[in-house]
Order: sequence, then structure tokens, then C-alpha cells
Amino acid sequence: MNGETVKDARELARTIGGLAPGAAVKLNVVHKGKDTVVNLTLGQLPNTLEAKADTDKSDKGSTRRGTDVPKLV
Repeated sequence: MNGETVKDARELARTIGGLAPGAAVKLNVVHKGKDTVVNLTLGQLPNTLEAKADTDKSDKGSTRRGTDVPKLV
């Protein structure tokens, strides 16, 4: 990356994570013995979290204790 050797994907992720959004990055990718240079501009992930409420009120998938199940003491 940018002329420096990166040993694995984890190191690449940490290195890119330390750069600011909008930074230009040059990757030299070797795939099946062929070198390819890829120029990238880093973006930014949205800073919003979205949660979906489970509005299904049915008992699907719930576990209930039946009367035929022995009680453990």
C-alpha cells in the first residue's frame, strides 16, 4: 500500500483505518501472478446505527414450559 509491503489483510485494515476519509491510496495487488495497481480514495462509513424492532407478536420460535414437562427442583 502506497509503496509499503503489507503482510496480511488484518494489517491492511489497520493501516487503512488509520487514514482520514478522502485520502488517496495506491494498492499494488498480486493475483494469480499478475501485478495490478489500484488507485482508491477512501470513503467514510455512515455514523448511524439502525435497529429494527421485532413487531411480530406471534409465539413462533418461543419456548414454553408445558404441563407434561417434569419440573426440576
